Amino acid sequence: MKPLAKCRDCGTLITKADLIKTWDCTPRAKAGEVKVFISLWKCPNCEKKFRTADRVWPKEKGKLQAIMDRLKK
Repeated sequence: MKPLAKCRDCGTLITKADLIKTWDCTPRAKAGEVKVFISLWKCPNCEKKFRTADRVWPKEKGKLQAIMDRLKK
């Protein structure tokens, strides 16, 4: 599997199998301008949980779908 994230504590490369949850949100200050796609991961080595975030601009609607597709594989 292709690594999608890296543990901030021990540096282990994280794969899709270690993904716990994903969601998207819009910051209040930038409503309608930007969307943030957040992923929650659990490191298989040190068992710590951490989040990653990807910004998606409204004109790049395909980017959000591409991120979601990449995580579903």
